[in-house]
Amino acid sequence: MTLGSVSGAGIEDWAAPTTPGSRFPALTTHLPRKLWIPLLLLVIASIPWRRGVYFSGGLDTVVLLKAAITVIAAAIALPTARVTHRRVPAAPFLLLGLYLFASAVGASMYGDLVPSLALVLRVGLAAVVVHSLLTSFHPFDVIAALTRVMLAVGLFAALTGLPTLVSGRLSGGVPPIAPNEIAILCGVPFIVLFWRAVYVERTAGLVLLTATLAGIVFATASRTGIALLVASSVLALVRARHVRATVMVAAFASLPLLFYVVFYTDAVAGFLDRGGTGNTATLNSRTIAWSAAVDLAREPLQHLLGAGMSRKIIPVSGQYWSSQTLDSTWVSTLVQAGYIGLLLLVGLIVFGASAAVATVRPVSVLLVVLLVFSVGRSILESGMMDASSGFLTFFVVVAAAGAHQMQRNVDDPVENGRSTPTR
Repeated sequence: MTLGSVSGAGIEDWAAPTTPGSRFPALTTHLPRKLWIPLLLLVIASIPWRRGVYFSGGLDTVVLLKAAITVIAAAIALPTARVTHRRVPAAPFLLLGLYLFASAVGASMYGDLVPSLALVLRVGLAAVVVHSLLTSFHPFDVIAALTRVMLAVGLFAALTGLPTLVSGRLSGGVPPIAPNEIAILCGVPFIVLFWRAVYVERTAGLVLLTATLAGIVFATASRTGIALLVASSVLALVRARHVRATVMVAAFASLPLLFYVVFYTDAVAGFLDRGGTGNTATLNSRTIAWSAAVDLAREPLQHLLGAGMSRKIIPVSGQYWSSQTLDSTWVSTLVQAGYIGLLLLVGLIVFGASAAVATVRPVSVLLVVLLVFSVGRSILESGMMDASSGFLTFFVVVAAAGAHQMQRNVDDPVENGRSTPTR
């Protein structure tokens, strides 16, 4: 039996491996098309197709196409839920539903209902797809399928965008996505592959692909993405009870090189300012937008419910620019779904973190690290509660963590010290 065929296998076959980490599907494992095709469609529909363009209503071809792709993904995923009925937690879907409802009500009160409703429906359909897949397939399979899909799309965008390196940052070619988006698409597979190399297996191909992804993320010059990949890697190593000798040798061997780069070259300074003094003011400009976002609401209900998910640009006063894009999921949530949205977002994170920590090692390490990457990004980058690849990663991890915690008594008896059931 291959590790990817667990959704159609008996409990005995799924329980056969002796270590939980080995049950996470490898890159070469076959996964059903009904699993990865809906996720591929969701990722394609979630990544930006245009730069700096936001939907404000009316007939927009790109928005209509993305909506159609999302509907097709749901149409493929929904029938699979009727075949297998795995236990899926209701909490993350309930919290997300309340978040979308609050945002939609806020948008209807402040004149942005049409564009906001389009985003609400896309996010809601994405959650329906995730629920259907978790009902039909093992949570490990869903995370593995999402990883492969993001890997394929991220590598394709990076390879077609290689000419953009002359500008100093790697951007996507087809589609023309921003560097930070490539950092997400390649960062998630990097985390999964790094975790697999530390806890499960390591092959020459695995190491080469992991190094390639690290190089791509570095080429994007996404400071948040790179910092969080480093932090995630360190966290994965720190939480390991038994680290393979080759991993330790490689880690210690890299310390002298890291010391030299930091203290005897200007690489770090060049990376921080990304080749221009104007870039050092990025955080300052973000805080200006954050302050403007806090003062944006004028009525109590707008404080509570926000102004809709389409509100991505806010007016800024006292500066030489008059408006600015929101660059933080938390500030975006305050503007789009109000304080109720912030409370629901905290609830999603708490649920995901508690479920991830309660999961058996070493899978718990992977879930925790992916959550750290997603939530860490949300501080300085928006999109974790939007129709985006960042949301897809975050929500799949949260829901899969809860689903695995509920299912492991049935599907993974070995993890709980029980003997393999008889036929």
